[in-house]
Amino acid sequence: MSTNRVFLTLLIALGSAGLDRPPFPGHDQSKIQVLLITGYNSTPAHHWREVDPQLRQILEASGRFEVRIEEEPRGTTGRTFAGYDVLLLDYSDYTPNLGTPWPEETREAYLQFLRNGGGVVAFHVTVGSFPEWDEFRKTLGIEDYSKIGHGPYHDFVVKDVAPADPIMRGIPESFAGWGEIYHQIRLSSNVRVLASAWDDPDNCLPNRVSCGTGNDTPVLWTNRYGNGRVFVTTLGHDLREVSSPEFQATLVQGAMWAANRDVDVSRRSATSH
Repeated sequence: MSTNRVFLTLLIALGSAGLDRPPFPGHDQSKIQVLLITGYNSTPAHHWREVDPQLRQILEASGRFEVRIEEEPRGTTGRTFAGYDVLLLDYSDYTPNLGTPWPEETREAYLQFLRNGGGVVAFHVTVGSFPEWDEFRKTLGIEDYSKIGHGPYHDFVVKDVAPADPIMRGIPESFAGWGEIYHQIRLSSNVRVLASAWDDPDNCLPNRVSCGTGNDTPVLWTNRYGNGRVFVTTLGHDLREVSSPEFQATLVQGAMWAANRDVDVSRRSATSH
């Protein structure tokens, strides 16, 4: 970390003294630096070209973040991640012809970023990515997702099960969700579940195919990996869902937490009010 007195004072004022991000040319040092990694999605039902600019807008409207978007993560290295506090992942490759795996150098850079204290926000379909990469699954706090699936898109109710958690400050005890509920994900014992949704067993495709499980299913959680923090949100299927004030608030506050900053509800996205 720079010994420049002004820079140190600024870091302390931002509550970011726990991180060692050095000054980086062209970055606003007063803001949390986010790299949104995207560009591929294993289902055409997820319109990343529409949703990702909205994710960027939500974060930057809070006044706390500066966001850049990387649409070709293959070949990124530790040098790519230098200068960033948080990696926001909207990436899926579980259908190989629609999303390509990351090469080994990129994978190792991602893991090292977390081990060194970086933050990760895993968005929506990212939870099912890289089925052949066990360590990625561990970074998200997932023991097994070999049977991951979901019922049809529908309206559901999200329940705040950790109201005292900083990420859930100001979030109502229940709120409306839309899209799919990813189920059959077995989480690690050290994961902290923040919100869940009841997965309606009568929500099925015709002939009762691909039904809900009938269980309360985690939709927001946090995990620790190395010295890093990971916030996972399986909400956010489309523009309708990311327009939800509760989605926006949890995204902003989850990204603050992942960056190891104090969560300040007064600095949430202006679009959530």
